[in-house]
Amino acid sequence: MTTTIRDLRKWKADGKKFTMLTAYDYTTARWLDRAGIPVLLVGDSLGSTMLGYPDTLSVTMDDMIRHAGAVVRGAPNALVIGDLPFMAYHVSLEDTVRNAGRFLQEARVQAVKMEGGGRVIDYTRELTSMGIPVMAHLGLTPTFVNQFGGYRVQGRSDEAAEQILSDARALEAAGAFAVVLEGIPSALGRRVTEALNVPTIGIGAGPQCDAQVLVIQDVLGLNPDHVAKFVRQYAQLGQAIEAAARQFDQDVRAGGSMPVMMPWSPERAATTTGWSSASSSTRGSSGPARTSTATRAPSRPTGRGSRPLGSTPSSTRPWSRSTRRPSRRRSTRARSVACSRDRSGRAISPASSPSCSSSSI
Repeated sequence: MTTTIRDLRKWKADGKKFTMLTAYDYTTARWLDRAGIPVLLVGDSLGSTMLGYPDTLSVTMDDMIRHAGAVVRGAPNALVIGDLPFMAYHVSLEDTVRNAGRFLQEARVQAVKMEGGGRVIDYTRELTSMGIPVMAHLGLTPTFVNQFGGYRVQGRSDEAAEQILSDARALEAAGAFAVVLEGIPSALGRRVTEALNVPTIGIGAGPQCDAQVLVIQDVLGLNPDHVAKFVRQYAQLGQAIEAAARQFDQDVRAGGSMPVMMPWSPERAATTTGWSSASSSTRGSSGPARTSTATRAPSRPTGRGSRPLGSTPSSTRPWSRSTRRPSRRRSTRARSVACSRDRSGRAISPASSPSCSSSSI
C-alpha cells in the first residue's frame, strides 16, 4: 500500500516513529521500497552524491526531474518527495509554481520540498492552495551554505533558535505537511517537535524528532570522502564494490578464467554430470541448475515398451537432462549458437537454437 501524507499525520498523532531516506535512481529505489522505507526524498544532494558537483548549487530542475522520475518508477509503495533545487523557487512565485508543477506532472512525485522560511512561507501557502503538497526544511539548509559560511550547526543562539521555531510554526500554518530539521541542537529539535502538529524529520537534530532521514550513500558506506558525526553507517558497500572490481580485474588479467554459460543441447547434457531440469523445462533457458550426481534421476529405458509394469508413464515421470535421449531431429555433433541482434539491439536467436541470455550487456 502506498504511503500517503495522511499516514504521516496519523503516525505523528499516534507517536509512531518513521524513516525517510534519499534515493536518486531506479535500482536503489526498488531495494528501499522492498525494505519498507515509507518516504523517499530525491534530494538536491544528488549533485554531490551522483553527479560529482562540489555542492548542491549546480543542480538543475532537469537533473531533479530525471532522477525523481526514476525513483518514482522504482518505488510504487513509497511517498516520494522532490527537492526543489537552487533558483527553482528563488526568483518569483510564478517560477516556483511552474517548477513545482513540473515535479508532479513530469516526474510524478507526490510532494515537493523547499528550504528556508521568510518568503518561502508565502510560497508554501500558494502551492498548497493549488494542490501541491509541500515539505518544509529549516536549520542547516544547503542552498544557504554560502550565507552560513559553510556547513555549520544552526540555532545555537537564543535568537536563532526562536527564529527557527517561529518559522516552523508559520510553515505549518501555511500548509506544510512536514518539516525537516537539519543541523540544529537536540534541545531545539525537541522544542520544535513538541510545538508542531505535523511531523518533524530530523537529520542531525536529535532523536526526539518524529522521524529520521539520512543520505543513502552515508547509510551504505558509499561516501569515501566525508561522513558527518551524526551518521551511522549500516554497511560498507564501497569497500565491497572496490574488492569485487579488483577481483574481477585480477581474474581477467590472470588468463580470463571466467565462468561461461554454454548453450544447452541434448548432446552436451548427456555427457555432463548432474544437469537438473528443475530450473526450467524449456530448452531456451539461459542455464539449467547443477545438481549432485547423488540426486540425479535414474536412467530411463530407451526402447519402446521397455517400461516396467506399474512404473510411472514417461509423460509424468521425473527426468533429468543428463539421461534424456537426444532428439532425432538434431545432429549428433555439438552445435554452437551465435547470438545476433537486430537494429534496435534486441537479441535474436534461430528458432532451432536455444535463446540468447538476456543478462549480456
